[in-house]
Amino acid sequence: GYEVCRRLSLQAATQNIPVIMLTVKGRIEEDRDPSKRDAVRKHVQERIRAFDVGATDFLTKPVIAKDVVTRVKQILAFS
Repeated sequence: GYEVCRRLSLQAATQNIPVIMLTVKGRIEEDRDPSKRDAVRKHVQERIRAFDVGATDFLTKPVIAKDVVTRVKQILAFS
């Protein structure tokens, strides 16, 4: 996913295609347990990596369909 996104962002014909990364990488749980600091750090690193390679948005599974639809609509509205 990261490599595909990077390649799309490098090509003139595809660099303006919005990409939403949908992954389980970097997923963090809702609780704020201090022992989860590494998981939070990894989540932030994965998000930054996605945006660095050209992603428009980054979602972690499981996702809510309505949330995906809303994000797609927002992205298309500003494209």
